[in-house]
Order: sequence, then C-alpha cells, then structure tokens
Amino acid sequence: SQVLKGKIHLRQIAITSPQVTISRDKKGQLNLQAAFPGGDSKKSPAKKDTSSMKVALAVDEVILDGGKASFTDSSGSSPVTLAVDNVSVRARNLTTQAPGGGTGDISCRLNKTGSLSANAVFTLQPLSADIRLDAAGFEPAWVQPYIIDTVPILVRRGVLSTKGHITLARPEN
Repeated sequence: SQVLKGKIHLRQIAITSPQVTISRDKKGQLNLQAAFPGGDSKKSPAKKDTSSMKVALAVDEVILDGGKASFTDSSGSSPVTLAVDNVSVRARNLTTQAPGGGTGDISCRLNKTGSLSANAVFTLQPLSADIRLDAAGFEPAWVQPYIIDTVPILVRRGVLSTKGHITLARPEN
C-alpha cells in the first residue's frame, strides 16, 4: 500500500461466522438505523465533500464463511420472518480504481429449506453487472403478508425455483 499516495492494497479479508439480526417495528423503523450516523430517517442525510477523498482501494480476495442473518418485519398486517444461514461469499479482484469492479460468488440457505447461489462480474464505471442466479425451494408463503397487503391473494403452499442470467447496466451520462 501507498497510503500517502491514496493507494491501499489488501491481499485478503476473511470473516468467519458473522451474524446479523435486522428488524422493522410497527412504525417501519429498522433497528440498524440507530447504529449508524444519520440513522434518524426524519433527518436529511448530510452532504459530504468527497472531492479530496479519492482513494484507490484494491482487495485481492474477500472470504466470508458461516454467516447468518435474520429479518423480522412487523410493519405490515402480519409479521414476516426470513432467515439465511450457511452464507458463503467469495469475492476476487475488487478495485475502486477506474473502471473498478470485480467478481463474486455467494451461496446461502433460506429458511432452512431453500437455497440461493449467484456469481457476478461487475464494473463500477460504467455501473454494470452480469449475474448468474440459481434459486431453489423458495416458498411464497414466507412473504405472504407482503403479497396480501398489495394483492388480495392468499398463497398457502407452493415452491418456486429458478435459474437465470441477469445483465444490469446504467448508461453513462
């Protein structure tokens, strides 16, 4: 790394067994909002002058193993609870130096019966991503309160699975 020249290079970042619990109360407030500066959603975010903060960051590899996350949303007509575990992330050749980007793979288990895996190649300038996705065992009943709050349809059973290729791109101005 050449910190004084604004260049930081990390060979590896490894994270083992992280756990995150996110909840939304009846008023729609997330429990994470209090943990971050400007977490009060009623205040407008402060604008920062980023013109002097240009740092080229490069990370050869990011490894995350054994992650868990849970989300409970009590803001609707009925609570929604989702859990992911066995989270594995592998990201490689990440950089903020133009054009920026990298590659990554993620896999996890959803609510103990579903699975999700994706691999992506992305760039930052212009912003784009090429994603291969494989989702299996997703039960719409897990998010039934979101469905019925929007469309009066009751889903009691069912399983969705899909494989696909998604390309996202934001054109340059």
